[in-house]
Amino acid sequence: EFVKASPVQRLAFVCLEILLVALLVAAALIAWRNVRLGRGDQKAAWRVAGVLFATAVASWALIAAHVSTEWEVYLLVLGLSWASFKAGFVGLLYLAIEPFVRRYWPDALISWMRMVNGRVRDPLAASHLLAGVSASLVLALLASTTGYWATTDLVGPPAVGLSVSGARFLFGLLLNDVGLSAFLATGVILVLVLLRTVVRRTWLADALFVVLMSSIVI
Repeated sequence: EFVKASPVQRLAFVCLEILLVALLVAAALIAWRNVRLGRGDQKAAWRVAGVLFATAVASWALIAAHVSTEWEVYLLVLGLSWASFKAGFVGLLYLAIEPFVRRYWPDALISWMRMVNGRVRDPLAASHLLAGVSASLVLALLASTTGYWATTDLVGPPAVGLSVSGARFLFGLLLNDVGLSAFLATGVILVLVLLRTVVRRTWLADALFVVLMSSIVI
């Protein structure tokens, strides 16, 4: 049954769309300035974009319903377009935030750079990756539990039903989550960098950041 979105939900959707467009414009401008000034690790940005493009195409190949008709070409174009958009968006975000993170939070890039350079078996990078995965599982469990107690709804989201349809769909969703995680992480850091640049006071920028993120999640 079709459920009509409430005015609050519609407002939230509009705010998310505005934020997405604003992030794209801000990332493009800041990335262009960094490249013009010789800042930013362009090689790492291309590598990240390439990995995300490959994972997005693989996710599409696993999840999409393929048929041997002319519509398969249409589906292929859609899959390649979406993969290119995600990879390009995250590449822009990376070029925009990397110089600022390297300057103000260099410790945050240690594990990241080791992963980007192919050192996936590095102990520090592996420990940080394990901690991130564990924290994500805990947050996902809390979110699902809270949603159940708040709504007493036993029907899960479509992604849950799709993931139990077989190993192919499960791996496709996991690959899709890689791109989504990279986009959310770089986008959130860009918002924090912009707030700290505009406000000039770290504590005030962090407070505004918490309020902004909380209002979007809610």
